[in-house]
Amino acid sequence: MIEIKSRATGEVLARIDAATLEGADFRGHDLRSADFREKTLCGAKFCGSDLRDAVFFGADLRNADFRGASWFGSTFYCLGSNADDRPDVRGARFDFEIPVIENIHTAVYQAALQPGALDMDYWHKECGTAHCRAGWVVTIAGEAGKEIEDIIGTAGAAALIYQASDPSMDRIPDFLASNEEALSDMKRLAEKGAAEMIRAIP
Repeated sequence: MIEIKSRATGEVLARIDAATLEGADFRGHDLRSADFREKTLCGAKFCGSDLRDAVFFGADLRNADFRGASWFGSTFYCLGSNADDRPDVRGARFDFEIPVIENIHTAVYQAALQPGALDMDYWHKECGTAHCRAGWVVTIAGEAGKEIEDIIGTAGAAALIYQASDPSMDRIPDFLASNEEALSDMKRLAEKGAAEMIRAIP
């Protein structure tokens, strides 16, 4: 049996036969603070479930159905995590579409490079012209990015958009870095992306 526990209290929220974990039916369950780290939940149904404060680091969520779920405080990514900590959400269904930003690294770097445009202490500054790295990703993604941000927060939204826009990334960027560290990493990724585009030209 696989136990789904609360990461806050250790309480067992659900017990599921390991053989049937894939495609498990969690519809309408109260799974607040559930710890789904590294669980294989392909095709699981979370429709209408309460997933507030749940964690999904490293979970296999391919083709899972999350429509109608409550997300406040849930965490899909550990900030600064490596590839092994990222959940696999290919084919998963949400109440939103994950937008793809073309040449995301160049787009984010160019936006953040403008004077006063990057402030890693704030997701979004009140002036609307300065954001942190994650804030810029959401902003560049437009209304689709804002919709996801409203559901799972700025970091979660930016991480999903990064993964959709560049699946080859080895890790989600550190959204808690300093301005200098963030800008340096954005420059590195933008230059790497430009070099790969040049190599791809016949």
